[in-house]
Amino acid sequence: MLDNRAEFLLAVLPIVRAGGVIIPLGTRLGSAEVAYIAENARPRFAVTAAKWRGKLPVRSSIETIYVVDDGGLPQAEMARSFPALAAEDLIAIIYTSGTTGKPKGAILTHVNFVHTCLHYLYALALDAPLRSMLALPATHIAGFGPLMSVTLASAGTIVMLPEFKATKAMAMIEAESVNFVVMVPTMYQLCMMSPDLANYDLSSWIYGVYGGAIMPPAVIERVRQNLPRLRLINAYGATKTCAVCTIMPPEATDAAPSSVGLPLACDEIRIMSADGAELPVGETGELWIRGPNVSPGYWENDVAANEAFADGFWRSGDIGSRDEEGRLYIHDRLKDMITRGGFKVFSAEVENALMAHPDVADCAVFGVPDSVLGERTVAQIMLKTDDEIDGDALLAFLTDRIADYKLPDFWRLGRDPLPRNQNGKLQKAVLRDAMLAEQAPRDTS
Repeated sequence: MLDNRAEFLLAVLPIVRAGGVIIPLGTRLGSAEVAYIAENARPRFAVTAAKWRGKLPVRSSIETIYVVDDGGLPQAEMARSFPALAAEDLIAIIYTSGTTGKPKGAILTHVNFVHTCLHYLYALALDAPLRSMLALPATHIAGFGPLMSVTLASAGTIVMLPEFKATKAMAMIEAESVNFVVMVPTMYQLCMMSPDLANYDLSSWIYGVYGGAIMPPAVIERVRQNLPRLRLINAYGATKTCAVCTIMPPEATDAAPSSVGLPLACDEIRIMSADGAELPVGETGELWIRGPNVSPGYWENDVAANEAFADGFWRSGDIGSRDEEGRLYIHDRLKDMITRGGFKVFSAEVENALMAHPDVADCAVFGVPDSVLGERTVAQIMLKTDDEIDGDALLAFLTDRIADYKLPDFWRLGRDPLPRNQNGKLQKAVLRDAMLAEQAPRDTS
């Protein structure tokens, strides 16, 4: 349980080389979540800093807690031997956010990480050491995999940003001549919105990988205008695919900005119907993914594994489609898709349309129960300015851009940031619960 600091890698590398298994914990986890993970995974020792020491359980399998503020790391304890390692040996147990129940530990192997590194080096034709900035949490799969592991595989250098702030990130890119960054779309958006953007020399920045959410085309256009040298690369994946299963060639981003790219060389991705039948090109269904980078399952949770894995495929829970050129598109999460009067509304599509409005800084679209239509659509907006704008104005803006049944029924406008987790993902459940706890807002339809 550490933030972005050198001690994270100095702990992780000898552990995995000695055949150990790491369990990265986000520093924002609560004590109860940490206690559950410790009970489930039964770790032998923990490495943390003084500020998070109190979150670790008193009664558990943990024999020793090393606090890095108190004199460094126990190198002799962690790496007293270097055994031969097998490809299928475990390297990590990474727990999900637990938004639908107790966290589940996705198990990842050495071969999973090897393929993530090889896929990035091959797909992006990386043949020189990278100089990378770690902006995502080191404990997240996207920080540990595509950023740190790929950079080490390139014999490159990692510079660490302890906490993401747009100005600090841009200052670090300039000062350290960073050329490779992995961030979520919100982080790119915050950089583009910064009034200080023009004050930084970001010419060293060549590779801009993004994932974790759909990048609104309006944000891609802002990046193009401000950083023409930056090669934007959409990479889709999850913890269960060791962070990646598709990569968009940067030269193809402009031709299909909403695509998450092409399947990796060793991966098989199918679009499946609700009854488990593979769907043809152009039709929408759940993505099932199989390949050497896909997790073997969940740690000591056969029930969850049987639900999520079938015949080597991981059922992603993402709704997507494939075009004639083989490019994949993610339309929404199954749990975020809104069924309104029998019509399917992809929240991401509405959000992308809203992000094209010049006064919208951020937005979240979600469904709430309705006795007549099944669900109604809510749009919660973070505005950029103090200009007077209301739901009627946004409704008029959307009318010619999306179908009428996709138009939001309710509007919630303000200037407060929308809730996101440590990895930058919108917490729509928080917004939905808050709205349901209040009196329903005025219907502007």
